[in-house]
Amino acid sequence: MTDRTPDCDRWTRLGPLDSSEIRAEAFRVMTGHMAPYKSASPLSYPAPFEERVAAYNEWIDKYNNCVRAVMHAYAEIRPTIRGDDDD
Repeated sequence: MTDRTPDCDRWTRLGPLDSSEIRAEAFRVMTGHMAPYKSASPLSYPAPFEERVAAYNEWIDKYNNCVRAVMHAYAEIRPTIRGDDDD
């Protein structure tokens, strides 16, 4: 999504889906857990859902502002994230 989409975050210039995918990947990289709203195969992921929820809630409380700041910085240094390359 681009900043031309009505439901995008005005500061990060990303839509809800893009923002949640970035948060989910950052969470996975930092903790080794899959975000609780992502589908995990029960055969390949040993952590119970409740553990993932607790870990995600703690992580988001601590790091959400940092992740949003990185998304904003990326939008500032990469104008194409705003769809400028479509013009």
